[in-house]
Amino acid sequence: MIALFKGEDAIARKQALDQAVRSWLGPRAEDPYSKETIHVEDTSQEISPLDRFFLASGGTSLFSEQKAVILQGVDKLKAAQLDELTSLFSQENSSTGFFFEADKLNGNLRFSKTIKKLGKVYNFDQPKPWEMGKWLQSRAPHHGFRIDASTADFFIELTGPDQTKLDNELAKLRNYDLNATQITHSMLNTVVVS
Repeated sequence: MIALFKGEDAIARKQALDQAVRSWLGPRAEDPYSKETIHVEDTSQEISPLDRFFLASGGTSLFSEQKAVILQGVDKLKAAQLDELTSLFSQENSSTGFFFEADKLNGNLRFSKTIKKLGKVYNFDQPKPWEMGKWLQSRAPHHGFRIDASTADFFIELTGPDQTKLDNELAKLRNYDLNATQITHSMLNTVVVS
């Protein structure tokens, strides 16, 4: 399994990546040894993130028959490093799933073309500014809310169109009123503005 999740809609991208990993691992999805996530900018370990990725890709652990290796931030790698990653795809390894995540990645790179040929590329573009109200209306149910169009527009006026900030404010609203099902202007004035 090889998959690339790219695009600036980080929330949808992360949800789709998590779902794909759970689906690929099946009953092993809850096994902590079956998944390893590495971010290319994480320098907290003695070995580089890319070397950690190659070590993790070498096979399964003693505790799990199948493994998902997730490399986040592949768009931060140089072309030569991406080519090095591409060499992994020629090695048959049915017990390890490779999942890559990026904000932006050139589709003309050898890395991108190889994933497209051997696996799947999922694109998650940021909604356009005029689509943010509909996005917010579709996101609110994830927090147990409904929101009408005019309230969604007001919400965006208060916070701006940043999806992560909007999602965090939805979580804050949920904590404010655990029983509410509808987001109102007064809730927004009380919680979001303060």
